[in-house]
Amino acid sequence: MWHAGVRINTPDVIKDFRIQFVKFNEGCRSALSEVRAESENVQQWLTHEQIPHLKQELRKCEELVNQARSKYTFAKADSPAYGKSSAIDELKALKKAERRKEEVEKRLAAAKKWATLLDREATKLMAPINNLSNMLDVNVPKGLAKLDYMVRSLEEYLRMSLPDAGIPVNLGNLRNLGDQGHVS
Repeated sequence: MWHAGVRINTPDVIKDFRIQFVKFNEGCRSALSEVRAESENVQQWLTHEQIPHLKQELRKCEELVNQARSKYTFAKADSPAYGKSSAIDELKALKKAERRKEEVEKRLAAAKKWATLLDREATKLMAPINNLSNMLDVNVPKGLAKLDYMVRSLEEYLRMSLPDAGIPVNLGNLRNLGDQGHVS
């Protein structure tokens, strides 16, 4: 088995990785929030806006069908009184109102079906999303703590291994430590 030593002359690589790790965590959390919000928005729109709107529309259609039916019945019974020989116009209006009512009934049934399906699928979708969120809650702080420990340990190691020249060394600016132990 091949083992290679790691030569790290500065903790900057770990610090840079830590910054990217924090950005990754923020990106994940943002994406999770967006998915949750979008799912809730669609469910709210469907159940609290679209279905009530369609129910109201259906009531209007039922009223129009009843009015058209009354007009047709009245026109059919009293056609000669209005100087008409038939109630064809009223029958057409009744058929049109009935078709509109059937269309709204179908749309309402579809919206109810989709609301139920959406609720079930959103619940399924939220399980892995919640798992990822919980994993981030637990593992990100642990990972950041380990990275911080690595940076402190490396800084301490480098501080101990530098030759004591009486000159304080800023490890943040330390880029390369040569083979002879001096800063290049």
